[in-house]
Amino acid sequence: MNQNISHIKLVSVLSLKRYKYWLWLIPLILSLAAGVGVWGVLQILYLPEIPNCESESWSSDAAAARFYCAYKLANEQDADKLHQAIELVNTLPTDHPLRRDSDRLISLWSQAILRLAENTFQEGDLAKAVDMVKLIPNHLTIYQLADDRSKQWQSIWSKSETIYKASTDLVESDDRDKSYLALTKAKELWHVGNHYWGTTKYQELAYLVQDAKEKKEQQQKMEAELKAKATAIPEANISSLDQSDQSLKKWQQEQDDLDLAQLKKAKKLASSGKNDDLRDAINEAYMVTSKPYYEEAQKLIANWQQQMENAEDRSSLKRAKDLANQNDIASLETAISEARSINTGHSLYKEANRQIEQWNNRISKLHQATPPEINSDRQQIPAELPLKEIPPALNSEPQISPNPPVNVMQLKKVRN
Repeated sequence: MNQNISHIKLVSVLSLKRYKYWLWLIPLILSLAAGVGVWGVLQILYLPEIPNCESESWSSDAAAARFYCAYKLANEQDADKLHQAIELVNTLPTDHPLRRDSDRLISLWSQAILRLAENTFQEGDLAKAVDMVKLIPNHLTIYQLADDRSKQWQSIWSKSETIYKASTDLVESDDRDKSYLALTKAKELWHVGNHYWGTTKYQELAYLVQDAKEKKEQQQKMEAELKAKATAIPEANISSLDQSDQSLKKWQQEQDDLDLAQLKKAKKLASSGKNDDLRDAINEAYMVTSKPYYEEAQKLIANWQQQMENAEDRSSLKRAKDLANQNDIASLETAISEARSINTGHSLYKEANRQIEQWNNRISKLHQATPPEINSDRQQIPAELPLKEIPPALNSEPQISPNPPVNVMQLKKVRN
C-alpha cells in the first residue's frame, strides 16, 4: 500500500515538472509568432526611400526615379526647369523599354517651353522669349517651328517700334492737327500681333497724345489772352485773333464729336456681351481722349474688362467641373489645371480654390484605392498632360500634372 502511494507521488512530481516546461514554452512560442507578424506587417507597409531630386547623382538612379524627378521639375512651369526635365529623361538609352515614353515627354515639354516663350513675348519681354526657344532640343521637329516663331517675334517687335516712333514724332510736331493723326497711327499697334504693344504701349501713346493736346490748347489760350489784353491792337489783328479763336473752338468741337462717336461705337459693340465684342469695345474706348468723355470711357473700360474676366472664369470653371465629373485621376488633374487659370482677385477665385481642394482629395483617394503599377517592361505614363490658359496668342499654357504617375512603392524594382 505504501509502495503504491510512493509511486503515485513520484508520477505526480514528474508530471508537474513536464507541465512547467510547457508553461515556459508557450509564452516563447506566442512571442515568436507576434514577432513574425510584426515583421510581416512592416514588410508589407515598407516604402522605399523617395529619390532625392536635389542630389547631383540622380542621373545614375533607376529609370523610375528619373521620371519622378523629371515630373517634379516640369511641374514648376518654368522654362529652365522644363529643360532640366527634358535632359533628365533623355538620358535613357535608345533600347530602353521606357524610351518611347521618354521621347513623348520630351516632345510634350518642348511644346510647353514654346508656349511659355509665347506667353513671355506677349507680355513684352522679347529677349527672354528668344532665349527660352533656345532651350528646345534642336533635333525635334518642333524646333524649326519654334525658330521660325522666334524670327516672327523679332519682326513684330521691329515693326511695333517703327509705328511707335512715327506716332511720337507726330505728337511732338508743332502742328496741332497732327494729334489725331498720331492716335490713328498708334491704332496700328492693335494689329501687330503682340498683346504688350497693342495694350500697354498703345495706352502710353494715347496718354501722350492727350497730354500734348492739352498743353497746346493751354498755350494757345494763353497767347490769345495776351493778345486780347494788348492796348493797341490794330483792327485787322483783332479780326485775325477772333478767327484764330473760332478756328480753335471749331477744332476742339470736332475732336469732341469724334470722341463722342467713338464712345457710342464702343457702347454698341459692348451691348452684345460677347467677349470678342467687349474686347473691340475696349480698344475703341481707348481712343477717347477729350476731357468731356475721357473719364466715362475709362470707367466703361474697367467695367467691360470685369465682364470679360467673369465670362472667361465661368467658362473655365464649367469646363473644369465637367472634367471632374468623369471622376478619374487624369480628368481630375486636368480639371485642377483648368481651375487654376482663374487668377487671384477675380470674383470666382475662392470658389475655384474650394473645387481644387475637393478634387485633390478625390485624387488622393483614387490613388489609395487603385495605385498605379510599374511592370518589368513598361511604366505607365499618362497620354498627355493638362495645359493652362495664357493670353490670346496661343489660348493655352502648359500645366504639368502635380501627381507624377511613377509608383514610388516599386522604385527599387525598375533598374537600368
